[in-house]
Amino acid sequence: MSLEKLLAQSTLAWRTVVTDTKTLLIAQLLIACMMAFCMTGLFSFLKLGPTAEWLHEWLKAFVAAWPIAFCLSIFVGKLSFKIASRITGSR
Repeated sequence: MSLEKLLAQSTLAWRTVVTDTKTLLIAQLLIACMMAFCMTGLFSFLKLGPTAEWLHEWLKAFVAAWPIAFCLSIFVGKLSFKIASRITGSR
């Protein structure tokens, strides 16, 4: 399957999912959680290395970052879709 076809199918599936507010909210919660988890883990690892202190600091950073990431994703997500639509000329 070509990349173009795969992206077209993914975009079509995403558009049908995004129309459901409950699904969009849950998706934003999950995306914010996963991004905060990965980013805080990576940057605390780079700062502290693979130590017990790293695990402790990662957890603290994640607990602080996740709610902030979720709140920001609500505003930034909407803006990102608008910018992407302008760039691609869709909608």
